[in-house]
Amino acid sequence: MRRGLVYGLKKFWLEIFSGDLLILFFSIVLAVTSISSVGFLGDRLQSSMQMQASSILGADLVLRSATEIDPKYLNSASSYDLNSAETATFLSMIITDEDNLLTSIKAVTPSYPLKGKLTVVNFDDSPIQHSGSPPPGSIWVEKKVSESLDLNQSDSIIIGNKNFIVEGIIQDYPDRNSSFVGFYPVAIVNINDVDAMGVIQTGSRVVYRKLFSGTQKNLDRYVESLDTIPMNIRLQNATDVGDLTVARSSPAGQSSSESGYTSGGYQTPGGAATVIDKFPFAADADATDVGDLTQGVIYTTGQSSTTSGYRSGGFTPPNTNVIDKFSFAADGNATDVGDLTAARYGVGGQQV
Repeated sequence: MRRGLVYGLKKFWLEIFSGDLLILFFSIVLAVTSISSVGFLGDRLQSSMQMQASSILGADLVLRSATEIDPKYLNSASSYDLNSAETATFLSMIITDEDNLLTSIKAVTPSYPLKGKLTVVNFDDSPIQHSGSPPPGSIWVEKKVSESLDLNQSDSIIIGNKNFIVEGIIQDYPDRNSSFVGFYPVAIVNINDVDAMGVIQTGSRVVYRKLFSGTQKNLDRYVESLDTIPMNIRLQNATDVGDLTVARSSPAGQSSSESGYTSGGYQTPGGAATVIDKFPFAADADATDVGDLTQGVIYTTGQSSTTSGYRSGGFTPPNTNVIDKFSFAADGNATDVGDLTAARYGVGGQQV
């Protein structure tokens, strides 16, 4: 027994130094390392996609309503160690001494956004360090607003009953809205200034949002605690199911019974885009480029019939009155089928 054990040990060391076992050992190490690396990369990619999806909403979880949301939903979030923010978005006129412009006003709390990045610069393009909202009495506007109204740094403008000082230009923000207010240039104000404006009245169209972020476990616990929520409140969270062919903002949307379409928009670099993307409703997948509009355009509006997609108006620049049409039955470029009565952007859309 003892002689056999000694003999076995001798053979073991001989086999190691012969090279065969060393090759086997390093092969196993390489295989384990490769599998671990692939798993780690997959986790990183999944985490990255989830972060990008959350930036679409500006949060991990959103409660959204056309009427004011009970503060209790925001107050209870702290019990689950969640970060929170609020926004209220509505249309109103920005008025100067010389002109006015219908604008999407986004009123936010200082903690906005919870996900993604809000980038604001001075009129000389130098970055503005901010907490998430302008100080009370100040306003940030998109470049389209400053150009249309010929605004400069520290100019005074009026919204409703409230005077504001223009402090900066919005370069980018995460939760670009796809509802009716998303077709207009954006201005951001402090949510504490809303009452002083006096523009939200009975019947006003407003989008109220409560934003939350935190660990998935805490978010799940919070959602479970909500039990049933009123029918007028929508609960939103983001899941990344695919990508457009080109990253862009302010496009138009159309839909058939089987597919969604995204057309036009602003891409960086490149400016106003012509691309028409198509993606299926039946399965999660990336979009495919199926054609082009007749012109590159942003702030355009999408309409759909049962057989065709349309986009009308927009900003090329300048404003355009073109109506484009493309078929749902076969992929292809859009054709110019008519004109609006006036060149304009941010017009309403219809769906059959």
